[in-house]
Amino acid sequence: MKETHKLTKSCPHWIKENGLKECNISKGGLYIPMPDHIQTYCLSLQYDRCNHYIREYELLQDRMMLETSEASDRRLYRRIDGSYSLFLSPFEGMGLQKEIVEKEAKTIDISLGGMQIQSYDRIPTQQMMAFKFGSDFTMDSITGIGEVRWCTDAQKDEGFLAGIAFTFLNEDMKIVLRNRISSSLM
Repeated sequence: MKETHKLTKSCPHWIKENGLKECNISKGGLYIPMPDHIQTYCLSLQYDRCNHYIREYELLQDRMMLETSEASDRRLYRRIDGSYSLFLSPFEGMGLQKEIVEKEAKTIDISLGGMQIQSYDRIPTQQMMAFKFGSDFTMDSITGIGEVRWCTDAQKDEGFLAGIAFTFLNEDMKIVLRNRISSSLM
């Protein structure tokens, strides 16, 4: 398996302050990891392979889907509001993307399944787009590929609104989204 650059050097759920060392991933229970587990997962770049981390992510997805279905929304995942700069370019296959066509796009909201964006250019529906988030989203270069599902005029001559469904996310993007969404649910 190819190793990817992680955004943190240890598990975001590992707490080590004021002499306290604990995993705060367990809700309503207690989990005390063994020293080998701490070294292998909690304090390393391998934290996303920890069974407890994986289970928490699966429970998070279930909670988001339940909240969405209870709200009678047609979306699969819970959306979180956020305005982040975004660079877009048409995608025509691996390594075959064109130059950046939109330098001033921004997100309106984002989820594990896609994002709503505001763009000054109309983007054709069913167009595959490569995207890269600006430094206001995270310090590292976060990229992905998505399909434009809809595009409509924005209000007050502010360009266009479009919905992009993710078709490919790199591992860093998945980690960033998991962490942002889980922190908004707490």
